[in-house]
Amino acid sequence: MSATNRPGSGLWMPTIAALVALALGGTVYRAITNRFERASTAVPLPAGTLNAVPIGIGSWTGKDVPLDPDIVRATDTDDLLNRQYRRPGGGNPVGLYIAYGGRLRELAPHRPEVCYPGAGWVIADVHEASLSLSDGKEMPCQIHHFVKGGLSSQKIVVLSCYLIDGRFAGDISEVRSLAWQFDASASHMAHIQVVSNVRGPMDKTEARVREFATLAAPRIDDVLADAIAEQEAEQSSLSADAEAAKSLPRSLGISRHLISGATP
Repeated sequence: MSATNRPGSGLWMPTIAALVALALGGTVYRAITNRFERASTAVPLPAGTLNAVPIGIGSWTGKDVPLDPDIVRATDTDDLLNRQYRRPGGGNPVGLYIAYGGRLRELAPHRPEVCYPGAGWVIADVHEASLSLSDGKEMPCQIHHFVKGGLSSQKIVVLSCYLIDGRFAGDISEVRSLAWQFDASASHMAHIQVVSNVRGPMDKTEARVREFATLAAPRIDDVLADAIAEQEAEQSSLSADAEAAKSLPRSLGISRHLISGATP
């Protein structure tokens, strides 16, 4: 059975196609965003860190969907997660895509309004929303409705937002504003997308995407915060060890002089 005919695989064709477009156009968009690049203390995370995002989120159960290594390299990010979530009893699944990077230039090309049209999708509607999360935070986001014509017309809903040091931003202009506020002190930056095929009324699909994003966002925030804290603690320990190693030769020299009775 081909990938396009396999049950449930259709959800991933838009996302993967958009990532292919990103791979082809990434160089151009990185060049455009170079002027926003500056020194950063962003903490790099090892590949696989985002796998700690729970497989179970509320009543949803996830399954990882591997991406082609060439696409992963082309995204130029530190870590990626591509996962499909379903609820008991069937129903349309949602896709969760997260890209983690230390700099704005790594995430700017991932915008839905860039990736999806590059893969042949047309923007039917875009609007802003703000979701109230269980941890008391507000998550501003953008919601895109895309359509693709042809013999079998397709529609998808894509919810997109950014996470910078525990603060959510809805679009790239907000990201730039937050990045300037943090200047060189921002420790992490991630882009989150929740996508679902439209089967039935568009508003019901959007409600499902919103519901899942509301449940998933605090979990993603926690995973990144814990990973950053762990990496910072490790870096601090390595720095302390390095400083101790620098002072060791002088300490040994003083000890030798004391043993010999000489004055250091």
